[in-house]
Parts: sequence; C-alpha cells; structure tokens
Amino acid sequence: MLYLVSSELFPTCLRSRGLNVSSMMARLGSVISPFIIKVLAASYWWSPSVVFGVCAAVGSLFALLLPESNKKPLPDTMEQLEEIYSSKSHSTTTPKKTNSETSSLLEECV
Repeated sequence: MLYLVSSELFPTCLRSRGLNVSSMMARLGSVISPFIIKVLAASYWWSPSVVFGVCAAVGSLFALLLPESNKKPLPDTMEQLEEIYSSKSHSTTTPKKTNSETSSLLEECV
C-alpha cells in the first residue's frame, strides 16, 4: 500500500525522495516496535496491543484524507500537483502566493 500511494501522490521530481522517506518511516516503526512491546508489556500485558491498535486506527483515518488519484494524470511538477488536487471552490481568481524562502529541492520541481 505504501509503494502504491507514495508513487502516485508525489510529483515526478520528488517521487523517489518521497518514496524513500515514506519507506524509511515504515522501517523506523518496525525497528521501534520490539522496544515498545518490551517496555509497555512490563507494566500492563494489554498495553502494546492498545498502542498498536490506536496507531493503526489513526493511520487509517489519515489515509481517508489522501486525495483520490483514480483516472488522474501523475503530476510532473509541484504546479501540476497543485492544479490536479486543488479544491474546486476556488471560483475567484486569486494570485498565487510565492514563498521566497523555498528550498532548492522544491525549486527543482517548479
């Protein structure tokens, strides 16, 4: 699931970096989980199951907030990403705000 969503969510210029960061966070959770079990099970036998269950529930609720990418083109730049997933409620034309302190990583994509 991580690889499918990450590859569709990030624009082309950030896709590999975004996928790597997502994968790193998943692996970090895998490394930390034995320590959580050991520490929490020492006090209450049921607490590791509750912690992992709550984390799974919160993660699934956040997954509901992800944008729908069905039958939409994969974005190549950050501008295309904003155009594809921007809300339809922008009926008035407002100038785009530019941030002068944009990192070099995002400047590559624009």
